Amino acid sequence: MPALPARLGALLLAVAATAAHAAASFEPLVRVEDGVNFAGAVIGRVPEFWGSRDSATGIAPMARWQLQGERFVQLLGPEVTVNLLDDPRWRAGPSVGLRFGRREVSDPVVRAMRPVASTAEVGAFVGYTEPLGRDPRHRWGVSAALAGATGSVYRGLVGSATVYWLKPVAPWLTLNASGGVGFAGSGFQRTYLGVGPADAGLFAGLDPAGYRPGAGLTDLRLLAGGMVHLSPSWHLLVGARAQRLLGDAAASPIVRQRGNATQWVAGAGVVYLWR
Repeated sequence: MPALPARLGALLLAVAATAAHAAASFEPLVRVEDGVNFAGAVIGRVPEFWGSRDSATGIAPMARWQLQGERFVQLLGPEVTVNLLDDPRWRAGPSVGLRFGRREVSDPVVRAMRPVASTAEVGAFVGYTEPLGRDPRHRWGVSAALAGATGSVYRGLVGSATVYWLKPVAPWLTLNASGGVGFAGSGFQRTYLGVGPADAGLFAGLDPAGYRPGAGLTDLRLLAGGMVHLSPSWHLLVGARAQRLLGDAAASPIVRQRGNATQWVAGAGVVYLWR
């Protein structure tokens, strides 16, 4: 009998780990208008790891707490950002988050590789937003973010640059779209997409020295979503993101032999807004 509780406990831990890992892939599928508090969550399907062809179900919490003026603290999945600027258009401040590792995955070859541990990350972001009318939901903006690991899991930096657009098309519906690129240093690339000599034999035709990707652009991202306004406070969210790995990231044997250079994320959720 003791084996059953142990198995159930292991199953729950595995589900929790998968959900937590998946949460890291939920960028803001739907952007909420500025200047409001909100709390909610998104659930959906995401790649199991960077470059994976297998998907997992994840749940990502999301919340924002408006401080004095335009300042705020925001949670999106496993990342917290703090806007320190009291300005209607500019945003900037620190970030802290958790990047989940690669351990128990579906692909047997990737699972046999040396695991990648989870790590905390610290960084910073800057953004600019411009209203396109009197409705606060109608606007466009640009943002950039940069982060690095606090431990020894990887060295160097990883970041992204994004441009986005929000448009209310009906009193009950707001649409959003965005596009962006990701970039990373060689330390990040080698940790998540590289293959060391000890794992080179797992991949057909790979040089015994393994694969050591360099720094550069990692991916191109396109996203579309919408927010259905059920009431002034309650809203439904739905969104999808297509991501195409580029350069050394796409050339990794992990991607070419065992994964897919095209990554999809899709989710839906609910959010509660208040002022």
